[in-house]
Amino acid sequence: MNLDAVIQQIRIFAPVFEGRVAGAADYALAADQIWLQQPAAYVTPLEDDAGENENQTGLYQVVREKIGVVVDLSNAVDPTDRRGQGPVTQAVYQYRAALWAALLNWRPDPVNQARGFAYAGGGLVGGGLTRQWLRWQFDFVVETTVTTADGWHPPSEPLREIQGTVVNQDSGAIAAEFRANPAQT
Repeated sequence: MNLDAVIQQIRIFAPVFEGRVAGAADYALAADQIWLQQPAAYVTPLEDDAGENENQTGLYQVVREKIGVVVDLSNAVDPTDRRGQGPVTQAVYQYRAALWAALLNWRPDPVNQARGFAYAGGGLVGGGLTRQWLRWQFDFVVETTVTTADGWHPPSEPLREIQGTVVNQDSGAIAAEFRANPAQT
C-alpha cells in the first residue's frame, strides 16, 4: 500500500492535525523524543493477509491490508483534571471521528479495491499514557483484489501484421482479402 497516499489523505481531510501527519520512520523517532508537535498522527503499515487463490487456471486473490494510525496527544495535567482523563475520555473520540471522516470508505486504489477502508479497532500503544502524553493507535483495513492482470506475463513477440481471407461459404469463392500492419494504422 502506498502510505504516502494515506498520509496525504489524512493531511487533507483531517484538519484537526493541522498537517502534522508523518510515516512510520518518523514515529520511531517520536517514541523517544518530540518529533512533531502534538497533536500528530503517524501512519504505520501493520500487516497484509492474503486469502486463497480462487481461480484454478489464473489468479484471483483477496489481500486484506491493515494499517495503524498512531495519534500522539498532549496529556498535560490540567489543575482541574488531576487524573488526566481529558484526552482519554474526549480527545480520543474527537481524533477517531476525524480519522473516520478521512479514511472510511476511501479507496486508495479504485481499480483493485471494490470497497474502501473499514475500521478495525484501536487501543493504547505500549506505554502510551503518561502525565505528559497519550498515544492511541487506530487500525484500518482495506481489501485489495489481485488478478492475473497484476502478475507476471511471459514475454511475447509484438503483433506486427494481421492477414485474413473472407470466403463465400455458398460458392467457395474468395470474397475479400486483407492485410494490416497495426504499427502503421
